[in-house]
Amino acid sequence: MAMITPITPNPVNTPAMTQVWPVAGWGSYSRTMSTEQSAVGDSSLPAGTSGAAARTRRTWDLVLSIVLLVVLVGFGAIAAFAGAFLAFASDPCTAQTCDYDLLNAGVLTAMLSPVVIALIAIIVTVLLLVRRRLAFWVPLAAYALITAVWVTAAIVVSSAVEV
Repeated sequence: MAMITPITPNPVNTPAMTQVWPVAGWGSYSRTMSTEQSAVGDSSLPAGTSGAAARTRRTWDLVLSIVLLVVLVGFGAIAAFAGAFLAFASDPCTAQTCDYDLLNAGVLTAMLSPVVIALIAIIVTVLLLVRRRLAFWVPLAAYALITAVWVTAAIVVSSAVEV
């Protein structure tokens, strides 16, 4: 069993101070730094560790992100389901009055883009939460993007139908 050694800085008159980092599984890690480096504010991290290890988890961000992601799944499913109803815009169409390629593109975009956007938002949010970065904004941006893409797809479907 490794003995935990307290971190004690050298006296102020010396140009460098040594810190020993006892971390379970790493053995002991020592780092020598100058007093200028310790004033920067990153002196509490051993070399080779990222800032994510030192970041504290924001509980409110974690809870809010999870709630927003759960609601996003429902929002994406409803938007995809509503996209299927855009196909009914072709009811008054004949072969001469409608552009079926444009109509199909609009309907497929309205049906598939909410699912794809929601999946990307879930992945990005989880990655940000793992790295202990703010993540609640990703589902909010996904709501806006799903809405914008769906409305654009509806406009495309509407322009394909010439009544």
